Amino acid sequence: TITSRNERISGLIKRAGGLTAFAYPAGASLKRIPETTEQADTSLKRQLQRLQGSMGGDSAGINNTLLQQSNQNDYVGIHLEKVLQDPGSKYDLFIQNGDVLDVPRQLQTVQVEGQVLYPVTTPYDEGRGIKYYISQAGGFSLKAKKRRLYVVYANGYVRSTSGFLFFRHYPQVEPGSQIFVPVKPEGRKMSAAEVLGLSTGAASLTAVILTIISLVKK
Repeated sequence: TITSRNERISGLIKRAGGLTAFAYPAGASLKRIPETTEQADTSLKRQLQRLQGSMGGDSAGINNTLLQQSNQNDYVGIHLEKVLQDPGSKYDLFIQNGDVLDVPRQLQTVQVEGQVLYPVTTPYDEGRGIKYYISQAGGFSLKAKKRRLYVVYANGYVRSTSGFLFFRHYPQVEPGSQIFVPVKPEGRKMSAAEVLGLSTGAASLTAVILTIISLVKK
């Protein structure tokens, strides 16, 4: 039970006797279950809106991801290493009724899911980047939206791909990471009337350019 309203993660760890020699604090996670049905519904709507934006309306992919996340409930990103180094700091969160603090053993795998040829769980190889783990899953599928790839870390934090011009920076991969490749939204096909209108406009523009060129030559 919680001993006081101001009890923090560090206090809970202390009451549990501290970490064992096999603990992996970098992968520790804090699961916070919504206290009311209204909070749960709000959380689900927030996840749905985020997924619709990242997955281009892929209903099957959204349902699968929501199912996984509903099983996980709501995770609060924590840095247990920083909590233990500086108890009482901003990283040392207050705990609430129903919180579940999970400190795993050393994690050794990485999950690759989404728009890859063969979703897989593969051994973590220190120093390897995202492209290596994507190759372990057979590479990107034709529907993959590479620019929106993101990584969910074991401690609950999420990092997305960033880029500038033709340069792309992928998140770092850590033990216990989950790499997710969203689906590319389907482009709307042009109707026959739109194609005809575009062709007519291009022909008119070409005629205008040729007329200008002839006048300049005179």
